[in-house]
Amino acid sequence: MSIRPWVAVILVFVFLLFLTLCLSVWIIWTLNRPASVSKNTIVEVSMGGTFNEVPRDNPILEVFESKKLSLYDLWELFDLASKDKDVSAIYLEIHPLGLTFSQIEELRSSIHKFRSSGKKIHAFLSLDIAGENEIYLASAADTLLINPGAGLILNGLVAEIQFYKKLLVKVGIKPEFIHFKEFQSPEQYTRINMSQSIRSMMKSILEDMQVRFIKAVSNDRKIKESVLHEVINIGIINASEAAELKLVDAVGYRHQVQDRLAKDTGRLQYKGMPARNYLESARSRKSSQGPRIALIGATGLITSGKSDYFGQTLGGSSMAEILLEIRKSKKYDAVLLRINSPGGSAVGSDMIWQEVQLLEKSDIPVIVSMSGVAGSGGYYIAMAASKIISHASTITGSIGVIFGKFDLSGLYELVGINTDRVKISPNADLLSSSTSLSPKQREAITSWVQTIYNRFVSKAASGREMDFGQLEAKARGRIYTGEQARAIGLVDDIGGFEKAVEHIRAELNLKKDSPIQLILLPKSKGFWETFTDLGSILTFHSNPLKAWFTAALKELQTPRPRLLLPSIQIN
Repeated sequence: MSIRPWVAVILVFVFLLFLTLCLSVWIIWTLNRPASVSKNTIVEVSMGGTFNEVPRDNPILEVFESKKLSLYDLWELFDLASKDKDVSAIYLEIHPLGLTFSQIEELRSSIHKFRSSGKKIHAFLSLDIAGENEIYLASAADTLLINPGAGLILNGLVAEIQFYKKLLVKVGIKPEFIHFKEFQSPEQYTRINMSQSIRSMMKSILEDMQVRFIKAVSNDRKIKESVLHEVINIGIINASEAAELKLVDAVGYRHQVQDRLAKDTGRLQYKGMPARNYLESARSRKSSQGPRIALIGATGLITSGKSDYFGQTLGGSSMAEILLEIRKSKKYDAVLLRINSPGGSAVGSDMIWQEVQLLEKSDIPVIVSMSGVAGSGGYYIAMAASKIISHASTITGSIGVIFGKFDLSGLYELVGINTDRVKISPNADLLSSSTSLSPKQREAITSWVQTIYNRFVSKAASGREMDFGQLEAKARGRIYTGEQARAIGLVDDIGGFEKAVEHIRAELNLKKDSPIQLILLPKSKGFWETFTDLGSILTFHSNPLKAWFTAALKELQTPRPRLLLPSIQIN
């Protein structure tokens, strides 16, 4: 029985299609298969710029960020590498950093843990100028090399606040703020310089951070603290001077660090394994057993609505939904909440606080790990947790409330804009941008903000097991470093991810080295799901970018009580 020609053509086509599909699957599987780790592997870690706290749950944004490792990824990498018999050393290349001191302390802890396993980390400063940030991180390594043309600027810490009063007066804008209390001050808009209370607070924070920096670097580099004080007084030195003072081990080039690593590991020539490749491989070999711990990143300015698509704001309702799902699912034994937020909406913060409290009541302990900043609303969402862990230099506290609006009537008059109105209630223009608050309106808002402040203090006092008066004396909008906050009882312990995991094991009555599973939530979306979500965002309005920007601007600019850390830049 003969087969017709057209049937044969179809069969051949289907067969070729099947082969193509199999080949494609094999290629994709091969490319995505974790690389094998051979004996005496040297892991290459490059650090520069800023880092996300936890991995993105958005694959499209990951593409644009070149799959850059997060702080959590780096902590896990150092932890796994310290226990991996096939890893002999780490090559650490440091570029200009945009990290806070507390985030650097997270990385320093990971480096020290790796070194405590008996393995070496050799660092190379690949930059023109190394400042406090880069030296603070690099000094934690076993050896440190700097390029001959580079310099060191170690000139001490400074806190800067921009003041806008003169500008506002010139353009006819009148700021109207109500705040609780003196450290939650809107000074940027109402003064031309710092008040004595703010100045003394900032001096205390800077001194605490700089003393710790000097002590840590001198211990790591095995030099006298007086050497660092001398350098700070000079401000800037060149690479050769840095080597003479033993701030670095030598002046040289990248290949010299790599040649030393090759020699130490018995290789004829240097061959490193990129950090991401190693991490993927190590994770694939990691056993999945032990209690399930939900790892959640709470980062960005807090709003009362949804978290924004690009991960820059923390939506109270979005975070509350995630915590509610954890409580209902009963799949998780504990929660590790990583916070890096200056606060924001009082309502959004309260939504998150409530869900944390309900988790605790459901016997699902929440351990908070504070990163660069966890102040005001960022502290509020931590208050109900079983334990609050902070880095020594984390900016935290700021238990205070602020309400503000701007009367733009003077500006309108200056540029020739007239405003007229019809109102049928005496307070209909309460939030208008072209009127000032009347005495009665100010009195009513003050009473409202006072109530929010008292609730904030009461909840903090309950969480920290103090009475109202004890806690209120430490509140008043004041910010602290993590070390200062621990001394007065606002945080429980100093450390990062590693310390938080220790406390999780203690809460669950586990042994010190008992295995646990840290599971990132919300779970990362697939590329197609993210793409379709993005499509819906871009098609919900005829002018989508304008609509999105308008909605975000309205959320941030609408006058309302805010639990917001003052805007301070520490260099």
